[in-house]
Amino acid sequence: MERTVQELAEECSKQDGKLNMKFLPELLTYFKGFFDNQRLHAELTVYEQWAARNSAPVLQGTFLHRPPDMNMLVAAIWSCKNWKRSRDESPGLQAPMGAKRLAGIALSLAIVENHAPDWFDDPARELLGQRLQAPAQAWGVIHEVQTAAYFIRYGARVDPLFLRKSSHYDLMTHWGNDKVPVQCKCKEPGAGRAIASETFGLLAGYIARDASDTGRKVLVRIGSTGKIRASDIDAIRERVRNIRGRTLGAELLHCSDRTYSIWVQGIEGRFTPAEAGDFLKSYNFHLQMLVAMPTSDGNGYEPMVAVGIEADPEESPWLSLSRSIEEAIDQLEGGPPSIVAINYVDHIEDFESLRPGPEPMSHTIRKRIHGSPHVAMVMLSSEPDLQLPGS
Repeated sequence: MERTVQELAEECSKQDGKLNMKFLPELLTYFKGFFDNQRLHAELTVYEQWAARNSAPVLQGTFLHRPPDMNMLVAAIWSCKNWKRSRDESPGLQAPMGAKRLAGIALSLAIVENHAPDWFDDPARELLGQRLQAPAQAWGVIHEVQTAAYFIRYGARVDPLFLRKSSHYDLMTHWGNDKVPVQCKCKEPGAGRAIASETFGLLAGYIARDASDTGRKVLVRIGSTGKIRASDIDAIRERVRNIRGRTLGAELLHCSDRTYSIWVQGIEGRFTPAEAGDFLKSYNFHLQMLVAMPTSDGNGYEPMVAVGIEADPEESPWLSLSRSIEEAIDQLEGGPPSIVAINYVDHIEDFESLRPGPEPMSHTIRKRIHGSPHVAMVMLSSEPDLQLPGS
């Protein structure tokens, strides 16, 4: 590990440690060291070719707009590399949220390696690299790395068992003479939800790119009585692109057994970040995205594109969460009291929204694990909302 990254890992292993984004280039170099360089270069080339037709740097850099099945880490690495190129021309340019997200992941990995260097032998590094570069496994290993770093910051000694094949536990935390195993569960995009945030992000980014190409500033409201299927995205994109001029009402789009309502109208004005939130809340969207640019005087933002899903779908988030807890209960049976750490790839604004009834989530989970002494605690976390600076 390069000395600058090691010092940064040591500083940020403390609870009050803070990441200075000036070290992003060093963290990027460190993180890319776990990847097969030839494969990464090929994936970045494919991503850039897709983005040239379907996205824009502001969308890629901010919320990692990417095609279906693309590894989030490839888009995040691109965001960092693009920021580095742009910073050479504008030295004061702030890193976008997508680049900051990668910096946080890379820092967590550096904290774990600095804390437990003996675990990072050649087979472990090879396994880690394979998992990071596999789209189906990347989210899981990100969760394991960040959970390990979390416990290190709180003073535990952590064995990163996920670096060994077929380990019974993902982590073993040591608190003095006590050992507490940790089992990590990753909830994939859309788990328990009618509309996955990744699916919505892909569609919203398409709409923003098309609006930019045609010089339009629009608010797009999409109504749906059920899930927005990935297979319907291209049709929705095409219909939005073809709606021009003033409309008196919503247009209907029929996709097999699903009907969508689409309303496109102009958007203008300027606002502060707080006012932008109030603007979107006034529509009570189920999911939303707002793309805005700073005004020339630097005192506000000018809206470019807003996209919202008008839906009140029936969802069963608790059933999905309960299944993950059940899986952990079965896996941990017969062992010592353990922690189950569950992370949602979709951003969860309020975990209380996942509960099945009026009781607080803590009571609901306590009842769920009652009678299973080998599960002592359930921890919940989620990916940040990359639209919000500082999240």
